Amino acid sequence: MGRRNSIPREHRDDTRARAPQVPQRPLLPDRRLTPLSPSRTLDEIEPSMPTALEQITACKPVESGGPRASNRLAYQRDWTFSLLLRLHETDEDYLVLCDYHDDVVVLRPSQPPPSVEFFQIKTDANKKWTMARLLRGQEGANGSLPSVLGKLYHHQSRFPDDVRSLNLVSTQPFSLDLKTTPGSESRTRFTAIELTDASIDSIRKHIKSELSLPAEPTVDSLLVFHVSDLNLADHDTHTQGRLLRFLEARYPGRLLPVPTLYRVLADEIKRKSDEERTFATPTDIVKYKGITRDYFEKVLRARPPGHTIVSRSKRL
Repeated sequence: MGRRNSIPREHRDDTRARAPQVPQRPLLPDRRLTPLSPSRTLDEIEPSMPTALEQITACKPVESGGPRASNRLAYQRDWTFSLLLRLHETDEDYLVLCDYHDDVVVLRPSQPPPSVEFFQIKTDANKKWTMARLLRGQEGANGSLPSVLGKLYHHQSRFPDDVRSLNLVSTQPFSLDLKTTPGSESRTRFTAIELTDASIDSIRKHIKSELSLPAEPTVDSLLVFHVSDLNLADHDTHTQGRLLRFLEARYPGRLLPVPTLYRVLADEIKRKSDEERTFATPTDIVKYKGITRDYFEKVLRARPPGHTIVSRSKRL
């Protein structure tokens, strides 16, 4: 059975107008592509993810507290690009929202609820993340901002039936007390259920107070800590290298323009991340903030013919 098409008509039309103008998981082997599904309206596809997308539409994002450094936004763009490559290697449908409610939000309409994953990306150059830093409130241009973990758990309080995972992604290690080995500073991924009982108790009490919750939240494998494998210094070069390997595995021997495809997709991620309008419908959110499997596929298929898979990334 073919995969259901999850891109609204408005988004597809917008894609056709633009595209022609111009990864720690192993790559899957090349597979035969299937034709894109026939055109369908959002009303026809919404049943695949009705509650989550409608809830995200109804709940407006919390103010982030001011502008962010351009290098942080560029890293976030390339991290999102790498995530899209990993998602596209699977057969699952997906919708990635760029900088809406959090840095990156992933919806998986082909899976049963809960199906929403929130990702917060931190790009510190040299500071490890301690429990004190994770629970410390931050100062913004217009007053106090939530703590790092407070912001993540705020999603759980707003979308209690839809959250699949709360993810903190850092370019620096975490210095936290674990009841498992090895220690957190040598781990690239672990969940909150591996924290010591004292650390879990500290998070529960702090989040209950910070968010004024009626009861302490559950702190378990829902909260995931990641140390990013994307280099902070030259993330654009590394992302092009991942795109190169993705294309070589998918189209062995084909002639493809890696720099052009990278630029088109990176610019699209940036454009959607920068969009700040208010959205009234799921259609608008998908069109202006989202990247779907079908959209990504259309950009890949719109590549100019006769180009070779050559880029500076090949030296990686």
